[in-house]
Amino acid sequence: MPFVTRDVGQWPPTRTRVVDRSADGRHRAAHEAERENGHHVHTDHRIVHPPTTPTTQTGPASVFADGALAVFQWDYDGHDEQMTRLYAQGKARQWNAAVDLDWDHELDPDNPLGVPDSVLPLGGSPLWERLPAADRVDVRRHIQAWEASQALHGEQFALNGLGRVISATDDLDTKLFAATQIVDEARHLEAFTLLTGKIGVRYPPLAELASLYEGALGEADMDFFAIATLLLEYVALTSLTAQRSHMGDPLGRALIENIARDEARHLAFGRALLRRRLDGITDAELRRREEFVLECCHTLKTDYTPDAVWRTLGYGEDVVEQSRRSAPEVTRRCRTFRQVVPAFQDVGLFGPRVRAGLTTMGLIRFARRRPVPDVADEVRALGRRDDIDAVIRLATSHERTADDGRIETAARRGGRAATRVPAPASASAPARP
Repeated sequence: MPFVTRDVGQWPPTRTRVVDRSADGRHRAAHEAERENGHHVHTDHRIVHPPTTPTTQTGPASVFADGALAVFQWDYDGHDEQMTRLYAQGKARQWNAAVDLDWDHELDPDNPLGVPDSVLPLGGSPLWERLPAADRVDVRRHIQAWEASQALHGEQFALNGLGRVISATDDLDTKLFAATQIVDEARHLEAFTLLTGKIGVRYPPLAELASLYEGALGEADMDFFAIATLLLEYVALTSLTAQRSHMGDPLGRALIENIARDEARHLAFGRALLRRRLDGITDAELRRREEFVLECCHTLKTDYTPDAVWRTLGYGEDVVEQSRRSAPEVTRRCRTFRQVVPAFQDVGLFGPRVRAGLTTMGLIRFARRRPVPDVADEVRALGRRDDIDAVIRLATSHERTADDGRIETAARRGGRAATRVPAPASASAPARP
């Protein structure tokens, strides 16, 4: 239903009732209770004036429109220091993806982002060495395009969900920062759209990730969106910064450096938001969120792999499995979970259920032994740092343990061994179906 503009004389609409309550993630249940008790709650898209004057209405007010929640905060004087700092940084560090990056730069057709073969799945393996030069070019382009495509889809997911954060929170400073993040995500979406266009290949979202997106956005409570977004921000930051450390193309490096600065702010915001949202929830509510955390971790561990690249290029399932076990893929997963697991620890989603699930998945070893740096300290430090390397170190500062080093060493050895497959008897290149 479109927005309807009323004449001033029609205000206030007498059949409309604004429901006052704090935004604690349980508005829908209260909304249904209002209906069951015979009260009529606002259910159209018309703008609703508060029932009291601004001088007496000082707390949050919740309004429902066709089942959607909007929380107004009439107190404009109370401020949250962390969110205020993040909002100030978000305003000060805006950039223009179309202007500030050199899109006239020509990518190398043989290796668009200048990434060395050693960091590609199966790169440097005996199978890779047997590939003809033209096939290596195809793999390079498609792997790089797959990575950029998944980042692109994640940006759209965040863009779609942030409006809910703005609507459902009763903290005005949180609303303001989330508005800057919407602009950030739109800019990232634009940049990755342009980048995949220049590479010339764009992959659809992983079906398993798309299912997570839909599930999170389909929940009545924004906590599920916040959980999924926190995980995806860490995936993006660890993946992109790992590529940046090896990337030779100046356009790709500039894009990643700009996006990494934004993502560092988003991670600080996501952690602070979830800490507050989870404070005081019931055990049943906590259980549902912990189950979603485990679902996210399982999807990331088992499904976030470029299987589609090998299948698109015509390789068999044996190559897909070798790619999954390759040293670069195992190392990427280690780096990602070294950030993701402590992040969930930090926000309070690390109870016995989560620990048991992570143990079953073999991920409990990435739990942090020491406290995670305080979000407030991280926010203040982000405001003082312009050097991109310092920003990345701060945003991914979770402790690297001795166990992690042994895990990665073993993974590399095992990964290389897994790629040693016999060459086909009648050809020097891997057989395709």
